[in-house]
Amino acid sequence: MAHPKRKHRTNATGKERDWGSGARTRQSARRIGPTLEVRWSGFRAFHDASGAAFRRFYRLETLAAAIEQGLYTKERIIVPAAQDTLGPSPLASLLFELCQEDNCAFVFRVRAGNARRKRASLRLVVAKNHQELSTHVAAEYRGLSGIYGRAPRFVIKPLGIGRIRLPDVRRSKGQDRKLSAYVTEWAGGYHALGVGKTRQLVLGVERPRLLSNAQAEDVKAHILEIMARSYDAGSGEYMGVPDIGGGAVHAAVPKRGAVKIKLMTCGPMKRYRGPAGFVHTLVAATYNVGRHKLPMAPTEPSRIIQALAKARGEQEASRWLDQYVKAVRRGSLPESELADHVSES
Repeated sequence: MAHPKRKHRTNATGKERDWGSGARTRQSARRIGPTLEVRWSGFRAFHDASGAAFRRFYRLETLAAAIEQGLYTKERIIVPAAQDTLGPSPLASLLFELCQEDNCAFVFRVRAGNARRKRASLRLVVAKNHQELSTHVAAEYRGLSGIYGRAPRFVIKPLGIGRIRLPDVRRSKGQDRKLSAYVTEWAGGYHALGVGKTRQLVLGVERPRLLSNAQAEDVKAHILEIMARSYDAGSGEYMGVPDIGGGAVHAAVPKRGAVKIKLMTCGPMKRYRGPAGFVHTLVAATYNVGRHKLPMAPTEPSRIIQALAKARGEQEASRWLDQYVKAVRRGSLPESELADHVSES
């Protein structure tokens, strides 16, 4: 997960759906079987890098009760997301497992099953409060959806966003807390990327696996391509460097073929006027995990050029690089191996 430092599905009007209030409707009766099985697991404390437990603003049992109540109301996103994946048959089971927590949100794996015995897993992200963290989670989903439209191969598929109503602890009328929450597909076979003690990319958290140099270069090239695809030449907005170490990028290493990645979260969009400055950002950026820093761009300039060409097309990439080299030669931007390589080629 990205967080403020690190750290939708919408209806036809573009508004986020609420769930967690209202009576059971005929529509929900059609979508949910008469004996829907709902179970919860994984309720435990999660800790940050220093060993301190993450702060919570409500009890997980309260959240579970609100979600269960919402399953039987007209407006919800979990059931539609599950049926988009499994088909229109009524759901028979929803098994929620808390699998991740950070400063911003809880992440659940939701195993869904329907009356035809089809099974699928989804990923549910729920903000930890109804104020700034809900705003952050909603912005994260919007950014993720936008980037998915430009780079679906590298981004987790968004399935919907809405709000969960938590009752006010003092039961004050009109004081329900609305938590932003969204659903994505589940990235089966993918594991979180991180930076190891040797300043190299590792795969997995509990038992980190060191990636080979070739695999690490592939990952860097893929991430650079995602960032280049996210760049809007009109507004100058682009996706910032993903939070490696915070679960923002997951990867899978198949037995055959190149390493694959999935962007799981998206932090606030950045802004930089002009392609030359943006190319410099890509070249100079680093992943910062604690005291560890790792260059974001591939080591070989040719890999950077190739990633830009894949993202923007050869002509646009060539124009970007030409503007970048001119800015370097003017002294507006610092010297780099990429600028030298482009000048010599």
